Amino acid sequence: MNYKYILFAVAILTGSCTCAVDNNTTKEIEPTVKSRIRIINASAGAPALDCLDNDKVKKQSISFADTSSGYFEIGSGVRNIRLNSSSTNTALLSILSNFTAQKNHTIVAMGLPTAMLGFVLQDEPPQPISGKAFVRFIHTSKAVEDVNVSAGSSVLFSNKIFPSFTDFIAVDSGSVSINIYENKTNSSYRQTIHIQEGKIYTIMLKSDVSAVGNERLRPWVITD
Repeated sequence: MNYKYILFAVAILTGSCTCAVDNNTTKEIEPTVKSRIRIINASAGAPALDCLDNDKVKKQSISFADTSSGYFEIGSGVRNIRLNSSSTNTALLSILSNFTAQKNHTIVAMGLPTAMLGFVLQDEPPQPISGKAFVRFIHTSKAVEDVNVSAGSSVLFSNKIFPSFTDFIAVDSGSVSINIYENKTNSSYRQTIHIQEGKIYTIMLKSDVSAVGNERLRPWVITD
């Protein structure tokens, strides 16, 4: 299975920017070779986010409520991706990464709005297996301790903490009861999802700031 991840230490931008923004910067010619990215805003309490690729706005108003913004094109190669507050244009997260040409990538923004962290995931699907789908898990909730993720009676992922993510694993297709169990508090949340053969699923833990009790463990499920 060929699935690549990059975990970034994040530059927190307060009144300055690590990318080129001054008027003397040579203007970049629009790249002809493209990559595709999507942004997931998993930072509880954060404003809607605008995505800039080398200072050019590519996607606007990505809110915490969005399951996913959907893929959009950026230039391939080394790019400076910045996420700004849609309301104030303040830079909240900056990532410098090499984006593979004609491939899909996911950027996950998480943590406190004033101290965001980011994952970059290269979305290269595993080879299909007859009767199977693929599932991965991303823990982006700072309010939740380590969790186990089960499908029916089978544990898929154990002791996952914030911030972390897994590779894809193969699971049987059909209606599956997904359970998120917090080990420290013995709290759990159960949700039934229909797993389709050949599909790819991301189960993400991203708690709203207003969530209490077991609702903190409600998963977001993204289907590709």
